[in-house]
Amino acid sequence: AGLAAERATKEDIARLSGILKKMEASLGDPVIAAGYDYEFHVALSEIAGNEIMKGILLGLQWMLRASIQRKLKENPKLDVVCLSEHKEIYKAIQAHDAKRAKKAMRLSVNES
Repeated sequence: AGLAAERATKEDIARLSGILKKMEASLGDPVIAAGYDYEFHVALSEIAGNEIMKGILLGLQWMLRASIQRKLKENPKLDVVCLSEHKEIYKAIQAHDAKRAKKAMRLSVNES
């Protein structure tokens, strides 16, 4: 997330904003929400230019999506928490604040 914050263009920020809007619209639907959660992280890896992370995400996409879906089904309120965490990552990237983006990403990974 730190590199994404440093490298994000206006188009990248608009892309992330669009994904967040779709995430918000999918609240309550774990299958759809998991897809947008995954899409957000792939977008971050692309914006950061991190081909290794992108490759890992693409290679593990079905496992990651299934894991996210399971967590969302087990805890129906988690989708709101995840959205909030993703919005914090987005805000840091929008501000080009690498330190804040890294912190927000760590929180998201560790909390949800």
